[in-house]
Amino acid sequence: MQLKELRAETLDFKLDISSLEVHAGEILGIAGVEGNGQKELIQLLMHPKKFKKIEGHLEILGHDTRFYSTRALRQLSLGVFPEDRLRWGSVPSLNLLQNFILGYQRKLLAAKKFLPWNELFKICAEQIKKFNVRPESPLALFSSLSGGNQQKLVVARELYLNPNLILASHPSRGVDIGATEFIHQQLLDAKKGNAAILLISSELDELIKLSDRIVVLYRGRIQAEFSRSHFNENKIGAAMGGIS
Repeated sequence: MQLKELRAETLDFKLDISSLEVHAGEILGIAGVEGNGQKELIQLLMHPKKFKKIEGHLEILGHDTRFYSTRALRQLSLGVFPEDRLRWGSVPSLNLLQNFILGYQRKLLAAKKFLPWNELFKICAEQIKKFNVRPESPLALFSSLSGGNQQKLVVARELYLNPNLILASHPSRGVDIGATEFIHQQLLDAKKGNAAILLISSELDELIKLSDRIVVLYRGRIQAEFSRSHFNENKIGAAMGGIS
């Protein structure tokens, strides 16, 4: 994923990114006080048509995606952990099986040509067991799960097809310690599998633990960048406050 000299505007916010790139086998962390462009960055990557103006270079997995629809983006080798799993990552009134294939119906059919419901049920049950989702029944309602189990199902779905790029926005928000550690390990395993990962989090400890590099956003611009060997909580915190 690569952004260069990119300027994008919504009705009330402007992103101005000089250069941002995430490589295969790397976790790039995005830090910043909430409201400084993290939300808009994910929107730009996943919903570019919502922006009234986009200038510059925006490339995802070799594609110029400035004018892609969200449906077209979901056909790429892309996994997304949305900031709000209930609003953007699930349909709570549906069961686990229906949520497991949510947004991937076309991709699953393309990969397998035809998947009868009994095979989908089996795949979902296997992933539920692998990711330790409780309750284990694919027919349980998504709304009946705890926040941690809901998030683990979303992560299981997004990682099932081994995406080349993962956009992980606040992956541990609202989940318990055990689920957080499990999700962190899935991200590290995906990195070992050569996935490129963009990690957005309001938790600096999470970013420092997982990231190979950290970029700080401030008022829609890149304020600073830190390599892992130069991570310093105080300096990163200062950059989050606008201090170079």
